[in-house]
Amino acid sequence: MEILNEICQNCKEDFLIDYEDLSFYEKMKVPPPTFCWLCRAQRRMAWRNESSLFKRKSDYSGKEIFSAFSPESPVKVYEKDVWLSDVWEPIDYGREYDFSKSFFEQFKELLRTVPLKNLNVIRGVNSDYCNNITNPKNSYLCFNGKDAEDCMYSNGLAYLKDCVDSSNCAKSERCYESFWLNSCTDTVFSSQCQNSFKLSFCRDCANCNDCFGCVGLRGKSYCVFNEPYNKENYFKKINEYDVSSYVGLQNLLKLRAEFWKKFPRKFIEGYQNTNVAGNYIDNSRNVRNSYLIREGENLRYCQYVQELPGSKDCYDYTAWGDSNELVYECSACGNGTNSIKFCYNVQENSYNVEYSYMCTGSSYLFIWLCWFKEKTVLYF
Repeated sequence: MEILNEICQNCKEDFLIDYEDLSFYEKMKVPPPTFCWLCRAQRRMAWRNESSLFKRKSDYSGKEIFSAFSPESPVKVYEKDVWLSDVWEPIDYGREYDFSKSFFEQFKELLRTVPLKNLNVIRGVNSDYCNNITNPKNSYLCFNGKDAEDCMYSNGLAYLKDCVDSSNCAKSERCYESFWLNSCTDTVFSSQCQNSFKLSFCRDCANCNDCFGCVGLRGKSYCVFNEPYNKENYFKKINEYDVSSYVGLQNLLKLRAEFWKKFPRKFIEGYQNTNVAGNYIDNSRNVRNSYLIREGENLRYCQYVQELPGSKDCYDYTAWGDSNELVYECSACGNGTNSIKFCYNVQENSYNVEYSYMCTGSSYLFIWLCWFKEKTVLYF
């Protein structure tokens, strides 16, 4: 196969389609793209409300509800429990394909006719103010994640417990104001750390414990700004910093920022990878042009695919993850999907689905909205 040099129909910049890309497109039975990968990503992301909630009235009950769709959005919205119930039937909204109209014109009409669920929460317990999340329990204002328990004000969670103000963290407990942690406990104001506990104001530390203001350490204990101490003197030293007051904390954050600047950044933020290119990638292999990936394999042009277990053999896929294979040009899809393309919010073991929106546990769908009763159908 030859490498194609194309001009993006959107930004008019040149972009390449190499033989690996062409091989994937052939496997998925799709033509090569006409947009470059960045314009394709922007187009997908335009569909997604990442973390905003709006008050609006349910189009079913008239009650005021919280929703990912604003009151001005020209769609019908039902509360999630009603949407999942048998009081309405999605198939009643079916219609024949009209060959005198364009495909996207008809899809737009269907999108504005079929009711949508107000929030995308799977098996939530006492977590009414969360969205785009699976199995949250006793959590508040948490978005985009899986298995968060007793967490607040956080985003990009995967197996977290008792975490607050944390972003893109996995398998961690009792963490606060931290970013991109993996398997950390009792870690605060820290970033890009893994397999550690009792870290404060640290960056890029692994297999460490009881470190304060440190950068780039491996397998260390009782260090303050990278200086080693014995256990007794360590606690005496950190007590010199007035972290209990607002002024003291702000001063320490400035000191941390200045100290961090002394250390070079790695070319990529990530651990235990093989043949990857992008940034914020952990435990992955053969991942290129991708960002915020955990346990991925054979991915390209993907973003925010970090829900565990990881996903494989996907192209142009934004948001979610959780055991997906053969996904192409999809957003907000996950939880065991396979062989899906051009979809939004298709989830929970759906497979062989194309051009569909908000479908669950379904297979062999084409141009469907809101199907959730584990049917196997083919619809044109």
